[in-house]
Amino acid sequence: GRNRRRCAVVAHPGQCAAMTLRRHAASYAVIGIAQWLLEYGLMLALSEWVMAVEPANVIGRLAGACLGFWLNGKWTFAGDDTHVGRHAAIRFVCMWIALTVLNTWIVAHLDDVFGLRGAQLLKPGADLLSGGIGFLLSRHWVYNKKR
Repeated sequence: GRNRRRCAVVAHPGQCAAMTLRRHAASYAVIGIAQWLLEYGLMLALSEWVMAVEPANVIGRLAGACLGFWLNGKWTFAGDDTHVGRHAAIRFVCMWIALTVLNTWIVAHLDDVFGLRGAQLLKPGADLLSGGIGFLLSRHWVYNKKR
């Protein structure tokens, strides 16, 4: 696979894992920014003009998730030991539901404590937390063929 070929020229075996982790983290971050812009933009627009912050957050996260599942599966975590298919999709949906519940609970709590403007401004912190957890789960569980 792609990673195996890159790692074959590395002098120290432990270096390969670090190179792969850096590549995964960098790709995940780039895709995550695109996802976040879509997600946050939708949440802002919908919560400002159409609906409460909770459903607006879920709709934004759903749109970002669709983009991220495909791009991360085909680009970030692509390799011989990964796959974007039915099993990965099921695992992704389970992860997404759990992280959306966590993220939406945080945003709703921020809304209760600081109001709509505070929730809108502080949402990126909740997104960073869910994104970090999502990276670990995606890298080690969602796209992995072995599990």
